[in-house]
Amino acid sequence: MKPPVSLTLFLSLILSLFAWTAVANATVPETVTSKAAKEKGCLSCHEGIEDFTETRMWDDILEEGATHGDDNGCVICHGGNPMGRNKDKAHKGAPKSLTAKGGPDHFYPDPGAIRIVEKSCGQCHSGYGDRLTKSLMNTEAGKLQGNLWSWGLQDNMKTIYGNYSLVDEDGLVPTVGTKQYKAHMKAHIAAYPDQTVAQIQQIPEVSVDEIMAHPNKAGITYSRQQCQRCHVGVNGREKRGDYRGSGCSACHVPYSNDGFYEGGDPTIDKGQPGHLLVHRLQAGSKSPVTVNGHTYTGIPTETCSSCHNRGKRVGVSYQGLMEFPYGSPFN
Repeated sequence: MKPPVSLTLFLSLILSLFAWTAVANATVPETVTSKAAKEKGCLSCHEGIEDFTETRMWDDILEEGATHGDDNGCVICHGGNPMGRNKDKAHKGAPKSLTAKGGPDHFYPDPGAIRIVEKSCGQCHSGYGDRLTKSLMNTEAGKLQGNLWSWGLQDNMKTIYGNYSLVDEDGLVPTVGTKQYKAHMKAHIAAYPDQTVAQIQQIPEVSVDEIMAHPNKAGITYSRQQCQRCHVGVNGREKRGDYRGSGCSACHVPYSNDGFYEGGDPTIDKGQPGHLLVHRLQAGSKSPVTVNGHTYTGIPTETCSSCHNRGKRVGVSYQGLMEFPYGSPFN
């Protein structure tokens, strides 16, 4: 008895997938020669990976990399040892000369992550890491204040909690922006002192016993598990439509809805979700991103929608998507 056609096609697809994976993995050596490491550095394994950008930024990275023994510039952002002959040795440490200048002190898979951003992106983009750390996209202090007030856990609208405990050491003064913007923000701070504060505490955990005794404390658990999971200090939930980098990478590194890598680096498993789309910077018009023959510039709405898809649903609303038709507040 012949197997059904659908079963035959399914088995053929599975076998093809295994064959493709084997071929892809075979192109990546477990160990490289000293000659290859010296000549190619990280590219002795990662050859085919995309240049991160085409802007002056890339020229600066290559120039700085050469001064620390890496003509490919990988160590400037990622750290690591370009002379390492296998993965374990290459993905460890960093050039001492680079570390001494305030650069990476070990290998960073995602250089944009907030916890290490001052040693990676911050080498050139001074002050950005500090501002991002204190931003609402990281602390979500406003969202927490609204939730806690709604659940009756606060009897006022003072901002007390955030995702992390933070102190604004330079005070309530806007660090960037036009004169008009800074004047506007100073007036706003003066008018609403409870909303713009110089210090916040990390939102506490609550036990089941506490919730049983005070049911409205379930609002804290709800916030921690649902509302607060979309901030730039962490990666996405790693479900469809919820893949992203953290810190600077949350906006500036592309991820697909499915989380698969579609670039030319042979070391990245294209069948495993959770990877960047391609190794490219998405930013302005001078930094195009090309994927499978298609090129775009800027930060696409899909990147914003990986976080801004619930609550007020700003991201998906901007795309013209909605759960159901709705009218104005007056009907």
